[in-house]
Amino acid sequence: MKSLQHLRTLLCCAAAACTPLAQAEETLVAGWDFSQYAAYSLIGLDYTFTDHLWANFSGLDQSGNSIAFSGPDEYHYGTFYYGGQFGSDALVDSSDIFRGITTSGDLSANSEAAIHPQWGAGFNDTSKTSFLLEEGQGFVNSIMLDFAPDMAGQKIVFQANVGAGREGYGWALSYAGKLSLFGATTISWEYSADGVNYTNTGIVHTLTPEAASYSLDAAALAGLEGAGAVYFRATLGAFGDVTDSPQMDNVAIRANVLPADPFDGKQLYANFYTSPWFGLYWRSPESPEWYYTLAGWVRPEPDADGVGVWLWAHDGRQDEWRWFYTEPGVFPWLWDEANGKWVLAPVLLLTSL
Repeated sequence: MKSLQHLRTLLCCAAAACTPLAQAEETLVAGWDFSQYAAYSLIGLDYTFTDHLWANFSGLDQSGNSIAFSGPDEYHYGTFYYGGQFGSDALVDSSDIFRGITTSGDLSANSEAAIHPQWGAGFNDTSKTSFLLEEGQGFVNSIMLDFAPDMAGQKIVFQANVGAGREGYGWALSYAGKLSLFGATTISWEYSADGVNYTNTGIVHTLTPEAASYSLDAAALAGLEGAGAVYFRATLGAFGDVTDSPQMDNVAIRANVLPADPFDGKQLYANFYTSPWFGLYWRSPESPEWYYTLAGWVRPEPDADGVGVWLWAHDGRQDEWRWFYTEPGVFPWLWDEANGKWVLAPVLLLTSL
């Protein structure tokens, strides 16, 4: 307890003398506008949509061209399941085609959930077509999900993941929804971090003929804090009329994406953690910078070998931020990459305050 109180004291002192580099920004992890469906046909060289549909929007895309953010590369970060996987129901017809797809157009709500950081285009922006095609998507169609009446009570699953070496905080899901004709129906939601064990959010959305944006916010998804992969399962309610059907479009899963903890830390209290080799430190899901008692503010990045850790830290002797390397069995010694020598971690803190 004395060590924890000492850490809090250091944090208060450091706050006045040192500022973290940046705040984490909410990222579109995976998004679907369903345009990659080609009027009930299977498309693309690697696309087998008989029981799933990959995401075609993501702010995590680093492998695409200058457009990025949209197109086939985004499949890495999200998948829509409707073939019995991860707790979904098998919703395919005798031709192995998802029988809930229609070419009736786009819903207008929730388009802003996929605003491109460079070009400004959302799910429904007319310029998205060129973005998707340039990234390699074979078809761009005006399509939404339209659930047939016999799907009442059935389950679908949207999965998203932030990739290796990352964690997600403040997870949220949003989508556009409506009922095609009249009356009302519901969609209830559960979440899971493993695709097996689901937790009821207690949230039931009521769809009406007026298109609207619906969401699951972070407060309802607290059990997903720090998860690298998430699953959202929707259960369709009863339909009021056999000619009516629920419709869904512009599905977006967002989170604050931060590097995973490379120190194997155990949470002590609130945002305070301890590592068997790195010691006591403070980390927040709102910032990529953490505070460590021996080195001040640091931004950790796991090394490619999976053993060591790179720290973006402040060297008070030269009054600049630089990269330092360390690993279990070596710390508190740090390799100063720029100057090619080893330094002690306490030196960084003492000379930067």
